[in-house]
Amino acid sequence: MGQLLDKRYRILQVLGSGAFGKTYLAADLRRPGYPQCVVKQLRLLRPNPTAAKNAHRLFQREAEMLQRLGTHPQIPRLLAFFEENEQFYLVKEFAPGHPLSRELVVGEPLPEQRVISMVAEILEILSFVHGNRVIHRDIKPANLIRRSADGRLVLIDFGSVKEILQTDGESAAARTIAAGTPAYMPIEQFYGNPQFNSDIYAVGAIAIQALGGFSSEELQALRGSQEPVSGRLNWRASISVSTAFGTVLDKMVHPSYQQRYASAEEVLMDLLPLMGGNVGESITTAAEEELGNSIPWAEWWRRWWPWGLGLLGTVVGLATLWQSGLPQLAIAQMILSRWSQVPTGLVMNQNASPSDLVGIARMLEGKTPAPDRTWDYSKAIHDATQALVWSASSSAYFLRGVAYYNSGNWNAALADLNQALQLEASDAIARTYLAATQDRLGDLQSALASYDRAIQDNGKLSAAHLGRGFVRLQLSDAKGAIADFDKVLSQQSSWSAAYRGRALAKMLAGDSEGAITDSSQAIRLDPNNARAYQVRGRTHFASGNLPSALADLTVAIRLDSKDPESYYYRALTRQALGEPQGTLSDLNQAIALDDRYAMAYQQRGLVQVGLGNRAPAAADFRQAAKLCLDRGQLDCYDAARRELEKLQAMP
Repeated sequence: MGQLLDKRYRILQVLGSGAFGKTYLAADLRRPGYPQCVVKQLRLLRPNPTAAKNAHRLFQREAEMLQRLGTHPQIPRLLAFFEENEQFYLVKEFAPGHPLSRELVVGEPLPEQRVISMVAEILEILSFVHGNRVIHRDIKPANLIRRSADGRLVLIDFGSVKEILQTDGESAAARTIAAGTPAYMPIEQFYGNPQFNSDIYAVGAIAIQALGGFSSEELQALRGSQEPVSGRLNWRASISVSTAFGTVLDKMVHPSYQQRYASAEEVLMDLLPLMGGNVGESITTAAEEELGNSIPWAEWWRRWWPWGLGLLGTVVGLATLWQSGLPQLAIAQMILSRWSQVPTGLVMNQNASPSDLVGIARMLEGKTPAPDRTWDYSKAIHDATQALVWSASSSAYFLRGVAYYNSGNWNAALADLNQALQLEASDAIARTYLAATQDRLGDLQSALASYDRAIQDNGKLSAAHLGRGFVRLQLSDAKGAIADFDKVLSQQSSWSAAYRGRALAKMLAGDSEGAITDSSQAIRLDPNNARAYQVRGRTHFASGNLPSALADLTVAIRLDSKDPESYYYRALTRQALGEPQGTLSDLNQAIALDDRYAMAYQQRGLVQVGLGNRAPAAADFRQAAKLCLDRGQLDCYDAARRELEKLQAMP
């Protein structure tokens, strides 16, 4: 320790050591404050003239590659490179934090939604890496750092990467030595023939490790005695996972790279439908339906003005690209689509697709309905990331955070929105999105505090009052929730979501008549809104009006047959009406739509007990207990365990 390299970098500690060299934490003595950096030494395995020449070439290539990759905000920047005493050194940005391996505790499986979010974040970085024709070749938890500053993952240790030099017409990558960590390596990498999707295999292996609470040795043992001959990970019997995510993981870790996902983007597209968290519950999602409508046009334009300039510059540069032979139509579609990527975040969970600025303004003012369209969040995220390479602006962080939010990547949204607020602390709209994200992550107290601050900064922001009302509902503060919904309706008397929320709050407060009145008004304002009927049906059920509850919940299902909540509440109603088979049918459908729906399993277990089906009942109680525990819902877990114990004690 204490060694001085290049008369500039004071070695503080050894971070790692391997066959290719050592990695040090150092202080840069030529910069104010002596900031820390990472110095990586490239060691010659065979010190001879030929080896030295090859090492110099490798060193130059890695330096050039790191300069390209370091433009991504989640890859350390290359600060310098030099040679000293026939050794080669790279100086990279230091990202304080802890390795992902610290979060993967042996024997403690992570919840599925958290793993999906983690996988999506890693894949987004890989999409950029692969887009630069680089294979990392050593994706593992130790090479992913959870950055302390913003909670985002940073991909490190490109010491074993290999840039692909092939042309598009070549069928395979150049063969190279088998570098990497065995537990996360697919079969083709063992034999020195890594592919781009070898990295995808590694990410899938990390996901399986996280879901199973495995050590790296236990993960490697899943290959069985035949490995690495077949390369198959036999993980299914060890982990309970949703059908959809299990299918994605199977394709990520397929032993044949020809059958594996070809790109990170393909995986992300299959993950997007799985990243929405709990799809039920009008409490946590209704605020999103109206948020964008409360944003003043001037505020919206303030955010989009820098992006408009960026687009203008991009379009001006298209002539050069066209002259180089790139497809004009594809480029034009890419540029034009940018107007339809991130603005959707400003109208949360509504399929809004304004085609021009006048249309956007009129839509935000509520004067025209928004046309139907599905938005491309992955491209929005890519564009925002590129914008951040040019300038770390609050607008770009905000827009990317909103795109992450709408994609269901709550952790990434949280990081970006926090970053936007660090740059512009008084931004009430960004803070409202931050609060909604914290709500999604289950951090209700932080969400409440963020809504409080947003309202302090802009008391007229109806969306903040709406969101706070729903958070207060979840905290059983019916009085506070009603006050917030009253405030919203004093400013936005046509917001159906506010009437729905106030109906739920009044139901919680025991005011059944008021709840019926508000939910009926929500239906009058939006007669095709399934949730409005669902709320009124729940209110009828709570007040004992079972026929009306059944009628409303049936309408809700007719309007939206994909919402498991409506089936669940209709099942409760049918159970109260003495219809066990109808009850069982609705609970089966609720679980088919959301196989992570703990309360549906719990209720189905009770129905099975009543029907004398003890084995299926026990299975349902066990699944309910597991799902509740995964989400940290201890009351729910205890209730399921009690029912299971009662069942087991029966003669």
